[in-house]
Amino acid sequence: MSTADTTPTGSSPVASLAQVGTARVKRGMAEMLKGGVIMDVVTAEQAKIAEDAGAVAVMALERVP
Repeated sequence: MSTADTTPTGSSPVASLAQVGTARVKRGMAEMLKGGVIMDVVTAEQAKIAEDAGAVAVMALERVP
């Protein structure tokens, strides 16, 4: 096995390419999981998006852990 085939524990070749998800991606994820998902939100706007996407319960947090 060459060193190019291994990655350190807890990392991946894609990790360095990670970017913050767009609102479209986040809404899409919420829509895929609708019908019983509790969504952690920080703002009223996020709560509204979760509700519109079909979340049946929303947990408002001071900050996301």
